[in-house]
Amino acid sequence: LYFCWEYPIFASLSKRHFLEDFRARRRRYCSSLLVNAILALGCRFSDRHPTTSDPNNTEPADHQFLADAERLWQVEQYNPSLTTIQAAALLSIREASCGRDSKSWYYSGQGIRMAVEMGLHSQIHEADMSNDEYEVRCITFWGAFALDE
Repeated sequence: LYFCWEYPIFASLSKRHFLEDFRARRRRYCSSLLVNAILALGCRFSDRHPTTSDPNNTEPADHQFLADAERLWQVEQYNPSLTTIQAAALLSIREASCGRDSKSWYYSGQGIRMAVEMGLHSQIHEADMSNDEYEVRCITFWGAFALDE
């Protein structure tokens, strides 16, 4: 549902690169944090509100995905990466959709700070950088920038 409804409006990651790495189980453009952020946001578009597979847990699945993403965020926020920045953008959108503006601004601010820390704003295509890497870096930066404005 995320790729159907949110992604066409606001793309803060490269769908092609994410899905390729997701299917191949590579971590370059896909991470557990990013997957949980996508699922937490995607569930917001469902009217079915599925519960988790645990019969003792009656909480909607999006709450569990969000809890897992927030747990992973606590670990990964100090090691900026493209997927961490992308997850911050999606968590920001998810929090805004729930009316939690201050938490939404927190994630968007963290995302843009990480992007600048990684030098994504410089837009330099270094000789040893693949075209794929350059493309994902640009998409990630402009997603974070647009969200933080």
